[in-house]
Amino acid sequence: MKTDDELYRKAHRRVMQMKGFYTNLASYLIILAFLAIINVNYDPQNLWVGWVALGWGLGIVFHGIKVFGDISLLGRDWEDKQLRKIIEKEKKRNGGKL
Repeated sequence: MKTDDELYRKAHRRVMQMKGFYTNLASYLIILAFLAIINVNYDPQNLWVGWVALGWGLGIVFHGIKVFGDISLLGRDWEDKQLRKIIEKEKKRNGGKL
């Protein structure tokens, strides 16, 4: 069973991850708009800004998946579940003690 302090730290870490994602997304949108204006005004025949959008956009997608969707089979939830299983087995083996 987790203590309130552990739950708070876990929740705080999660909020900081979400904040990092949203900061990254806002930076992407603002800087990409600025780069698009520059690209269209100074070199409209060569739309290089699309490559920037694609590359950085893929990074944003992977960041979002990491923060909001657990695509890893061996992620944190898996680790927590395995730890609980092992602890329970050890408690049963040792008469309720670790």
